[in-house]
Amino acid sequence: MRFKKYAEYIYGLQPVTTVPFINILFLVFIIGGLCFGYMPTGSGVVVQVPRAITSEAVKGPAVEITIFPDGSMHLNGQLLTVEGLQSFLEQTAGRNQTIVINADSRTPWEHVIRAWDAVRASGMRNCVVATHP
Repeated sequence: MRFKKYAEYIYGLQPVTTVPFINILFLVFIIGGLCFGYMPTGSGVVVQVPRAITSEAVKGPAVEITIFPDGSMHLNGQLLTVEGLQSFLEQTAGRNQTIVINADSRTPWEHVIRAWDAVRASGMRNCVVATHP
């Protein structure tokens, strides 16, 4: 008995090849990985912000100031003094941006007020404190 090398389908059905499907799937994973790498992230420092019931999401461009319990401040991940913060904010005062203060829940209130005063002294009025909803 002789079998045909390639079976022919009666109604024109073709066998589904998996190689093009795997190639497309591979490209989707590569593009997804590249896009995931460019997603915006936080400042890179981790603080435990307090919880609040009435919190809202910040819309538009924002500058993140992170305050630690020892009083050190970080602006977008870089260590900063109050004078450095105030001069940075004075330089960028023309932009319509929100200043977000991320203070650890164990941070003394005086450090938060000191940062808030530096923001207001620079002429910025749109300043919020980050919380967890």
